[in-house]
Amino acid sequence: MRVNRKYQRLITMLISVLVFTCIISFGMTASIIGFSENFFISWLKSWVNAYCITFPTIWFLSAPIAKFVANKIPFAD
Repeated sequence: MRVNRKYQRLITMLISVLVFTCIISFGMTASIIGFSENFFISWLKSWVNAYCITFPTIWFLSAPIAKFVANKIPFAD
């Protein structure tokens, strides 16, 4: 199956947010409640919440941040 290249940015963000929220929510849940009986359910809830907050945030902020970096930071050609 081939995916149109115009979806590359979206797919990259979806996978990145999925991986990073998984890792961070796992670590935070483990440090707060430890590996108790309800760890897995607590971690999944935390992961879903983090994903639902993080993906739209990155979707809306990535373009302004890229523009800021392009305008404010001098890069060598």
